[in-house]
Amino acid sequence: MGLNPLDWYGGQFLTFYGVMFVAALIASFFIAARMRPDGNSGQVSEPEELAVLTHGRDRLAEVVAARLLESGAVSMLSKKFVRRGGMGKGVAENAVLSIGESFTWKELRQSVDFVGETIEARLCSRGLLLERWEWIRVGFFACLPLIALFGLGLVKVWVGAARERPVEYLLLFLIVTVFAILARWGGTDKRTEGGFNATYDAKDRHARLAQAHTRDETGMAVALFGTGILATTALGDLHRIRAGNGSDVSASSSSDGGSGGSSDGGGGGGCGGCGGS
Repeated sequence: MGLNPLDWYGGQFLTFYGVMFVAALIASFFIAARMRPDGNSGQVSEPEELAVLTHGRDRLAEVVAARLLESGAVSMLSKKFVRRGGMGKGVAENAVLSIGESFTWKELRQSVDFVGETIEARLCSRGLLLERWEWIRVGFFACLPLIALFGLGLVKVWVGAARERPVEYLLLFLIVTVFAILARWGGTDKRTEGGFNATYDAKDRHARLAQAHTRDETGMAVALFGTGILATTALGDLHRIRAGNGSDVSASSSSDGGSGGSSDGGGGGGCGGCGGS
């Protein structure tokens, strides 16, 4: 078969490419871990900050939505949030309530964006999140193994075309590699080592919330473990929408009137999903 991959037949090269693709993915995570700045250690106690730290502004929006549903300020009907009255307990909640009488998840998410941006800046200044240029740098170097493999594949396509050999399957592999590069770069975790440690510390301190939480703890539980912990509660419609299974929900199953996703006695939990990538 020879030592030069460019001279290998199609099937042989595709097998080699597939193995190297897996190796490049593994190497990309190793590189990202090695290049990640240490940042600063510190304890994070606010649900809004922990939400942004674990899963960004989407998780912040989930926390705000869960709190509003739990308090009865809004209910859910046919994939929409309907305002019922009352005021929120913070800037983000009041921003959502100012949207109108009814609104979609997308509108809710957009309304808390400026709050999320402010929190991100605060976490960056504390050394818990990467600055934008640091995030770009870590993401680029993490993708280098995949970029190199893509380059090799392009050369092989050129060689195969010059020799009038079929290259269609290799082109499909290259398309998959491009998507992997984009996903890997865009999905690079924004936390510093200190940010990861702060997340682990918070999850250790509040591990009980993954199984059971009171109404007042709903925001913290969702911040750390996601909407999965609401799946079997009265707030389950929020999780189904976020999980992409949001079939229309009727008023009878809506989350209203302050009927909690948990009891004040520490009941009603669910299976929680972990944060971080």
